Amino acid sequence: MAENTEISNLCGIEEYQPRLKNGNILLDNLSVGVFLVAGEEQIVRVNRALEDFLNTPGETFLAKPYQELFASLIEFSVEPDVIRRELFAAILTVQRNPQVDFSVNHEQMAHWSLTFFPVWDGEGVLYGWGGLLQDVTDANRHVGLQGDLLQDIVHNIRVPLASLKGRSAALLVHHQQWEREMVAEFLKSIEKTVDELIGQVDRSLALFRLENGKFNLRPESVNILSLLQGVLERSAERWPEVNLEFEHSLEVPLVRVDPVRIEEVLNMLFQGAISVEPAPGLLKVKAQTMENWVQISVQSPGFEITRDEQQTIFAKSGSVSAAGKKGIGLNLFITREIIEAHGGQIWIENPLPEFGEGAKVIFTLPVLPEQTDARMASRRITQQTEVAKKILIVDNQPDSQSVMRTILQKEGYEVEVVPTGMSALDIMQTSPPDLVLMDWLLPDINGLNVCRSIRRWSTIPVMMVTSRTSMDDLVTAFQAGVDDYLTKPFLSDELLVRTQALLRRQKSEQVVQNDEIFSRSGLRINFDTREVWARGERVELTPIEYRLLIYMARHPRLVLSYERLIGEVWDSPEAGSRRGLFAHVSRLRQKIEVDPNKPEFIHTRWGVGYVFMPDY
Repeated sequence: MAENTEISNLCGIEEYQPRLKNGNILLDNLSVGVFLVAGEEQIVRVNRALEDFLNTPGETFLAKPYQELFASLIEFSVEPDVIRRELFAAILTVQRNPQVDFSVNHEQMAHWSLTFFPVWDGEGVLYGWGGLLQDVTDANRHVGLQGDLLQDIVHNIRVPLASLKGRSAALLVHHQQWEREMVAEFLKSIEKTVDELIGQVDRSLALFRLENGKFNLRPESVNILSLLQGVLERSAERWPEVNLEFEHSLEVPLVRVDPVRIEEVLNMLFQGAISVEPAPGLLKVKAQTMENWVQISVQSPGFEITRDEQQTIFAKSGSVSAAGKKGIGLNLFITREIIEAHGGQIWIENPLPEFGEGAKVIFTLPVLPEQTDARMASRRITQQTEVAKKILIVDNQPDSQSVMRTILQKEGYEVEVVPTGMSALDIMQTSPPDLVLMDWLLPDINGLNVCRSIRRWSTIPVMMVTSRTSMDDLVTAFQAGVDDYLTKPFLSDELLVRTQALLRRQKSEQVVQNDEIFSRSGLRINFDTREVWARGERVELTPIEYRLLIYMARHPRLVLSYERLIGEVWDSPEAGSRRGLFAHVSRLRQKIEVDPNKPEFIHTRWGVGYVFMPDY
């Protein structure tokens, strides 16, 4: 933040708050935590991001000495004594924008960075100060991995260069004395070394594209059997000393892939499998059709991956740690990225050691489902007797678009496909669908932000369809307001079952909204007369409390995020705040719950939102 951050006429919490309405909106939309200290060293502002960092409502700190907020930071810190000294030393030099970096044990190990800044009044007099709190865990990890990856790339390029230099120098000195056969042998080894060097450069370029978001696919309809046979023929010429065995049972040979990228995958897997020492002399390749997938495996004796390595070897950090295994290095990380970009999966299986067959690398590629399944046809007929539901697919990958569109259209759904988040938002406001299937990574706005925008005005169900598989990603998606989460690759039946479940849920919610009276567990709401009774007694609610109760009652058993409730209940999202929401929920519980400290209806999902449980 600039050194002359100016906030006019800060006088204390009473006068400070009404002067910063626009500033409040800005601060609450920042992804970094912010707090401001003014007046008599009191905290006068805490934004939503800081509440999330500390898992504490902002009003806990307002009008309190800044030392109370520091105490929360120190409590999270792995080294409390060190961070205590650094925090209190930093505020003595706040005009220099000091920065305090520290590790925290906050659900899991993380790294936070707190940067201090001064606040000046309109006359240039120092009137207060503040802090910006950021989670720099991923950034620190990324920097470390970049260094490891660069070291691995340099090593893998220097090895063939040293070999090339040694052989070319020997040839230059002795070519006149050597016989033609010896010269030819050296030239052949130089050619092989140059091929290895080109391959390493290609892999480094692929990694560069992945790191910078420039990894584009050019999918087309490809006969996977012909592609495999072509790669195997070229591999046989490249490694004549290796016996290549190919077995297949492909019933659906056509897939939609980028043939250049898939050939890169096969070449990297082949090279990794046959580069072990001692040389295996045998490479087994197998391809088969499994439901809506083509599954391909690569295996050779001596290619061993331990159970521990299997858990991490496809990650960048795992690939670097495995660089000691000749031929692996960054290959498995790059192959995973390519396969998942096609909507497939890749993994490793280890047979029992006594078989001596070596580890097997397996990956899948999606194909379009068959149209001869009588059960699916029957389901389509049933679907077509009703009004076709409209489904919006938001995905910029042509192969994913094609697969999902085909599966859903065969079931009788009306499908519209857009590649960007902005296009999706335009359609949502002009011709809203019944269901949205959305990828996480989009070229303009990521799927999470699209979902957050949708939730400001709509309850249309959203299913996130993505290749991201971590639990943190799943939790983040549900916090953003998605209703379901499906990982790629997926089976067609799984996509259809989840789609039907979301549409049924939406229909049941519409039925609830059309009911004139809600009555559950002693709570009675008359939507027409706007009257509420709890255990036989009429309850007087404010307009905000009533809208909050109505919205939660019409969305039972769903996790309603703080942002979703604020956007739906207040006249505009900017008019509400988490502090206001917490206060209204607290008062509402006092009025409708038997024991507000042990609520039956309104349950908290800490750090996420609330759930209304009518049948608790």
